[in-house]
Amino acid sequence: MQPNTISTAELQRRTLVCHVCGDTARGMNYDVLTCMSCKIFFRRNAFRAIETLRCPRVSNCNITKKKRSHCAACRLRKCFAVGMNRQLIQVFSPTELPHPRPLGLLRNDRSTLTRDQWTLLSNLINLHETETLLIQQQSLLDQESTRPIQRRGKALLVLDFFRNCLIWMESSLKRLKYFQSVSNTTRHVLLKHNIRSCASFNGFLVTRKLVLFNEPWLTHSFYKIFDEQLLISIFKIHKNFDLNDIVIKLFLLVMIFSSNCSPLTFDQSYQMESLESSLESLHIQDIFVTLLWKYLLYQYGPMEATIRYVILVKAMVDMISVKAQMSSVLVYEDMINETMKELERSLVLQD
Repeated sequence: MQPNTISTAELQRRTLVCHVCGDTARGMNYDVLTCMSCKIFFRRNAFRAIETLRCPRVSNCNITKKKRSHCAACRLRKCFAVGMNRQLIQVFSPTELPHPRPLGLLRNDRSTLTRDQWTLLSNLINLHETETLLIQQQSLLDQESTRPIQRRGKALLVLDFFRNCLIWMESSLKRLKYFQSVSNTTRHVLLKHNIRSCASFNGFLVTRKLVLFNEPWLTHSFYKIFDEQLLISIFKIHKNFDLNDIVIKLFLLVMIFSSNCSPLTFDQSYQMESLESSLESLHIQDIFVTLLWKYLLYQYGPMEATIRYVILVKAMVDMISVKAQMSSVLVYEDMINETMKELERSLVLQD
């Protein structure tokens, strides 16, 4: 019997480490051994002025596989520090990009983002930065992890997590000119029907980025508030969640200007207000739907763009169903209602 041997190529593959984050490397990228995530990150950000990226701490974040998405500024600095060369990035003009020929209605949509739409996209990405929320939630975890194991995982930690997601939505909407341009009545209706679902949708992105459910004591804290069947539904959505930040940010804008992203309840007093608000916000939602669709086409092509869009919509519908079940948990609902009153005063009554 021949002894088990490992080929040189296999041995090298097992020992290749990304010089930026320490993840498994996939080859030489721009003169440095990196993983695919850091390769893509560098390609997208290498030509940005480093001063436009702000570290919320003191510019010395530890870039690891788990925390590499927390601070774009420190990650880009490390890319340059380890020797990544942006001059090796091939830059093509739009006329040089090879386009497959999509059929039917998609024929003229592939990568047709105008200069104004690219500018709007860039502004929205910078406006709705998630790094602050990520650091805030990580800080909660860091504080909790210093406690003795038997005292970790209190229900209050989960409530603080959801509250932070709502407050992050508030700070983003305050800076969004489209939200500020609608009437107070429309703001009120949009907050009432949409902001909870938007905050939860963004919360799924945060939990995936921070790998929260890998901590047994944290998962245990969820069980202190929600029943097992509800958590199974939450974990299922979480498992299939899209991790493309830009796609999620655009879809959040589509959601916030929707007529309703909450479980349906009969409320006659809001029927006329909802109709009026829907008409006022519809043209704004159209802007973001178009931007999202064209960006998906640009990134993935017609077939995968369609699949990803359907998955996003399904995730939203599933989450609305979960939100209906979560509203029956009194301690959670009380916290949400109190926070919503604060948001109402801040975002609707500020004028």
